[in-house]
Amino acid sequence: MRLFLAGVVPDAVKQTLHAQLASVRVATPQARWLPADSLHLTLVFLGAVPDPSVLPLQAAFGSVCGRHHPVHLTLGGVETFGPSRSPRVLATTLAGDVEELHSLVADARHAAEPLVPLETERQFRPHLTVARARSPHGDVLLSINGEQVNTATGLTDVLDRHYPGDVVDLVWVDRNGHQLTGKATLSSGD
Repeated sequence: MRLFLAGVVPDAVKQTLHAQLASVRVATPQARWLPADSLHLTLVFLGAVPDPSVLPLQAAFGSVCGRHHPVHLTLGGVETFGPSRSPRVLATTLAGDVEELHSLVADARHAAEPLVPLETERQFRPHLTVARARSPHGDVLLSINGEQVNTATGLTDVLDRHYPGDVVDLVWVDRNGHQLTGKATLSSGD
């Protein structure tokens, strides 16, 4: 079975994030949005794990968690993974006890290594994945109200200048290369 070690996201945080992203979901129906109840913080991806390794991994991770203090995190900004013009993943960053979280992840990886082969370690970037591209090429949002959007920060900057109830004009290129236009009504994040 395919497994990963994940942190649980409180329901209130899931609902807040889901509400805050409502206008972005409207603007990007071509994305595969994760339901609020499936949001989680992936700490270590384990991949295919043989059944006999599950219980030893559970015990090892329990021991690791017992050695660490609770980690307090807050929602940060928005980022993407993949090429900037056709990202594969949209995520929210996390702030707060990030150093403690990095320590927890390093200890969890160390505990798992003797039990299962792990992928090559990539730099851990604390985030909650909120959407994925439906195709490997993704769709590209070009502009909101005529303002070019090149990055996740650019998207945030443009949306920060608008209010709930504002109707914005969108221009995007779909995964088939067709340029499309549409309107979206922004909603409140609470």
